[in-house]
Amino acid sequence: MSMTILIADDEELECDAFEFLVSKTEFEFTCIKARNGREAVEKARESRPQIIVLDIQMPVMNGLEAAEEIRKFLPDAIIIFLTAFGRFDFAQKALRLMATDYLVKPIDEDAVNNLIHKCMKKIEDSNEQKPENSKNTIIINTQIQKSGENLRNAITDGQIQDVLECEQKLLEKVYETYGRTEKAAESISTLLMFLNYSIGERIPFLQPPQTEFKNLMELEQQLASFCLNAVNAAIQDRKDKYERTFNLIFAYIARHFMEDLDTEKLCHIFSIHTGYFPQLFKKYAGCTFVDYLTEIRLKNAVSELNSGKSVKESAKNSGFTDNNYFSKVFKKHFGVSPTEFLQNPSQKSTSL
Repeated sequence: MSMTILIADDEELECDAFEFLVSKTEFEFTCIKARNGREAVEKARESRPQIIVLDIQMPVMNGLEAAEEIRKFLPDAIIIFLTAFGRFDFAQKALRLMATDYLVKPIDEDAVNNLIHKCMKKIEDSNEQKPENSKNTIIINTQIQKSGENLRNAITDGQIQDVLECEQKLLEKVYETYGRTEKAAESISTLLMFLNYSIGERIPFLQPPQTEFKNLMELEQQLASFCLNAVNAAIQDRKDKYERTFNLIFAYIARHFMEDLDTEKLCHIFSIHTGYFPQLFKKYAGCTFVDYLTEIRLKNAVSELNSGKSVKESAKNSGFTDNNYFSKVFKKHFGVSPTEFLQNPSQKSTSL
């Protein structure tokens, strides 16, 4: 079954990357691309796509505004929002527009693959079971919404005891309204999305919760886990504004050291002013960004060489694009060149 997916992002490379990742899934898609929200609305009206991916920040008309227009003539379309890492500041509208999910930039293959599978399952389920009211509805009433807001406020205030009490009251209100039914599960899932989005501006870079679970117990556990992590992050941020952020930066470097990394890219992803970054990085890492990245890459290069990889392959897999520079840096740290290291088995215990 061929499906149509609309991808709207003002960055052409982002659109192309998403299209490429979608093409690698097992499903057949026709991809339509738009460069801004207004163009997305026009193309959605023409092509009637089943899945629509909208960047939040776009010129002419942003993703939220575009979604609001699209919902008027495609009420059942699956809408996915793209957003920069940690910037979940569109809670109320996202809830009202019933976004099916979101992706955090920079996107990767696994995230897109999982998302497409989730969307296809939703479409399949929808085709098998025609609901009485085909229009998406938010499974959440005013009292539950108020309880969710109280929980959000307790989290952002960093009050653990208040969070526990508000979380309990919220669940009681959900079960009082819907019982332990599928609607209760949908309500908790929606509340998790609301909490994640709405506190993102105050507590950035939280791990987004997963809301696809088999039973209510798992959803309760996810809610409790998310709330605990969020309130602890709020407390930590009050003690030190940047410590948690730089721990995430170090984790990001550890995952992406083989790529083209620089301070400008990190500042963009983690919303840090480029003028402050060098000083802050040295404070939390104990060295400069270049020295830190070089050390990570050299550690990986040693591992690659120890596994029998060639010098050229080890350099490439470790993020070194210039073999001469790699050899120079390697010898400076270890006293031998990569080639000498390979030729002398006794050197293979070398570590930084």
